[in-house]
Amino acid sequence: MMGKESPFFWINIEGTDGVGKTTISRKLRDHLQELYPNEKFILFNEFSNFEIGKIIKRVIKKEKFFKLNSNTHYPLAETLMLVTDLMCQFEAEVFSRKSRKKVYIISDRGPHSFLTYQLIRLNDFYPQGKWKKWVEDILRPFGRPDLSIFLVSDIGEIKNRLIKRGDDRVLEDLQFITKIQSSYINLAKKDKKSFVLKNKNNALQRTVDDATQIVKQYLLGK
Repeated sequence: MMGKESPFFWINIEGTDGVGKTTISRKLRDHLQELYPNEKFILFNEFSNFEIGKIIKRVIKKEKFFKLNSNTHYPLAETLMLVTDLMCQFEAEVFSRKSRKKVYIISDRGPHSFLTYQLIRLNDFYPQGKWKKWVEDILRPFGRPDLSIFLVSDIGEIKNRLIKRGDDRVLEDLQFITKIQSSYINLAKKDKKSFVLKNKNNALQRTVDDATQIVKQYLLGK
């Protein structure tokens, strides 16, 4: 947990595509707001409604950027775009606040995603670079999350969820997702403020309840 003078408490939800993190992040925020109506819980979306977030969503639809198997792949530019989108949300919701009352951030992905998705892509495309330090340096203004919850699922369940939402993935994509999930688990093992939750099909509410209990353990006195 960050110091008492910190203006925010950061709850970070991590996971691969198709693991259910966006749905669970939203439900967790809503549930915590109901439990603690006098506190302010803010959801940071993976792609915001700021202009940079809208641009990211547009280029994803065009399948030019952020595509796993593509000759038009720009991992340096993509990383900076994603960091900028996260920074927009921090500046708007936290850094520019005049109120001294602590706010509670729930982020749909955060630093650990940059140290998995973006770092793996950077190392694959530019193997001679020292990308881990570069990624850590550009994330430094955010600090570290006070609590991170890593969502995992069986790869078959992830595939079915992606197909259900019309996001068919080729075998290479699923192999990449498997690699990312393993990287997430390794990061969680090294971080004392991290927990791994398995999101099983037909058990969404239980996952939300489990995540809520983890958060409540950290919100002492709430």
